[in-house]
Amino acid sequence: MDHAFSRLSQPRDTVHQIRNVREERPRRDLQLCFISVLLATCFYGFLRWDDFLTHILSGGLLGLIWMQVAYLGHDSGHNNIMISPRFNKLAQILTGNCITGISIACNSLDYDPDLQHLPMLAVSTLFFTNLTSKFYNINLEFYPIARFFISYQHLTYFPVVCVARVNLYLQTFILLLSNRRVPDRALNILGIMIFWTWFPLPVSCLPNWTERVLFVLASFCVCAIQHIQFTLNHFTADVYVGPPKRNNWFEKQTAGTIDIKCPSWMDWFFGGLQFQLEHHLFPRLLRCHLRKVSPIIKDLYKKHNLPYRSLTFVEANKWTL
Repeated sequence: MDHAFSRLSQPRDTVHQIRNVREERPRRDLQLCFISVLLATCFYGFLRWDDFLTHILSGGLLGLIWMQVAYLGHDSGHNNIMISPRFNKLAQILTGNCITGISIACNSLDYDPDLQHLPMLAVSTLFFTNLTSKFYNINLEFYPIARFFISYQHLTYFPVVCVARVNLYLQTFILLLSNRRVPDRALNILGIMIFWTWFPLPVSCLPNWTERVLFVLASFCVCAIQHIQFTLNHFTADVYVGPPKRNNWFEKQTAGTIDIKCPSWMDWFFGGLQFQLEHHLFPRLLRCHLRKVSPIIKDLYKKHNLPYRSLTFVEANKWTL
């Protein structure tokens, strides 16, 4: 935790305030009950009702479930939320691989591929110069097809993000079947097999292909709100490409991250991770506490003349486009 302040002179009471916040624990039982109610409602909707609109709403509800489950998976990746590391690993596989179909191993790698979206999106002009991807071990050449799509990315951004889960599923298969070192590869593959066993079930129960396609699309589009939120946290700010060249980790977090402003009663929807800067500075701080430390970080930034950027969801979308 002290690492975030290691290169800035700060009063001891600031660190003390952060540590005091960490002592409070979230109510996991309430989160699990909420997800269970959503899941039961979703399955009841498409299994017991023959109404077209109810089926599509059930698909949207499934997308909301994926969002909430992803927050729990995120928590298990940064903290031990179970009684032991072994059970914590089981929680990761369950929330990531089994329920959402996206391997938790994708978040434990040395390189972050989340900024490498050619040919559909480019988040920096440096991608116009044929960069080498350390993650994919390939040259990201700026082909004419990439030039075409990037020219219209301000129009295709939302449609692309709405089907972004397809790419996440694909990247999961590529990773687990690759020669890269993947912790608990067999367990990860088993979790993905479970997902692709249960997920086609509700889809196959629908009466026709129109409803099946719209059910899946509705689930993707609702979950896309989470994808948009994370891209706004990062794409709206300055994008740093390449390994760090100077010992200015704190300042890079400041330049490359923005927060999304929303009322406190919406924290459950955004998972608390709309305070992405605070999360980057204190990755092990539970997300339910990020709003509490936000005023502390603002005061620290003001003291050191650093910009603290916080935009509404709509404003951040305008900045990104």
